[in-house]
Amino acid sequence: MLERAFGQDRLIGLHRVVGLTSFTLMFAHIAAITFGYAGGDVLAASATAWELATDYPGMLLAVVGTALLLMVVITSVRPIRDRLRYESWHLLHLYGYLGVGLVLPHQLWTGQEFLGSTAATLYWWTLWILVAAAVLVWRIGLPLWRSVRHALRVAAVVPEADGVLSVYISGRHLDRLPIVAGQFCNWRFLGRHGWSRANPYSLSAAPHGRHLRISIKSLGDNSARTRTLQPGTRILFEGPYGCGNRERVRPSLNAAESGTKGWKPPWPRRPGTAQRPTRRAGRSGRIPTLLPVPILRNWPTSIARQRLL
Repeated sequence: MLERAFGQDRLIGLHRVVGLTSFTLMFAHIAAITFGYAGGDVLAASATAWELATDYPGMLLAVVGTALLLMVVITSVRPIRDRLRYESWHLLHLYGYLGVGLVLPHQLWTGQEFLGSTAATLYWWTLWILVAAAVLVWRIGLPLWRSVRHALRVAAVVPEADGVLSVYISGRHLDRLPIVAGQFCNWRFLGRHGWSRANPYSLSAAPHGRHLRISIKSLGDNSARTRTLQPGTRILFEGPYGCGNRERVRPSLNAAESGTKGWKPPWPRRPGTAQRPTRRAGRSGRIPTLLPVPILRNWPTSIARQRLL
């Protein structure tokens, strides 16, 4: 829903800003709490941090969760991420879910805002449960349901160029799959090594209800194994993601070749229209050609659209 409304590129940018901001605020929270419990004594901060981690409920879990979130942020820095395989980076990135889950208990067990108010405790527990349910439904439940419903399988693997293959995918009710050209899915080809790691591939042809097509260039371990796929291989997928191409493109009529003459519009002239010669340069750089271009005047919009399309 969000990908279709805003586009994947914008969401990735927002995700980066929100993630780094949240991470910075989290460390500011740790520093402020530690410094406050130490009574403003910088020299006592390390001993206070150890006491907080070992004596307060849920704090050891929070320390482990913070370490996992730190790992996610460090491996997301571009110079480090560029050195990692996509599969490795994606697996490390998923530890962010575990980190958030481990950080949560100390808020609910030691936070005065939660312990001092039953309403606040109920509110925050409900909020976290709804977030967890959204992750389970949209990131796990919906992809599994769509994979079972559409039963995608490899129909054929066709070489396109050096190191580039197209995978044709068949399935049930593909006309009901909410996907358009330009969108991508995370694909898992079952029955081979590395099936547990999803790879994002975009559609390389507009879907038409009979099959889907993705084109893959051999750049990593998983993409290199694509050539060994056999027809009938089951596929799990997540998506579609991205806003895609949902707009109908209006074709334009141009005649700009040198020597073109006598061009006429493919529709009869209507009352209230006129022709105006337009000068266009040909390949030779000369501008000898006069091209009549129809000017639509006083045409109803619906008639003009019908004629042009």
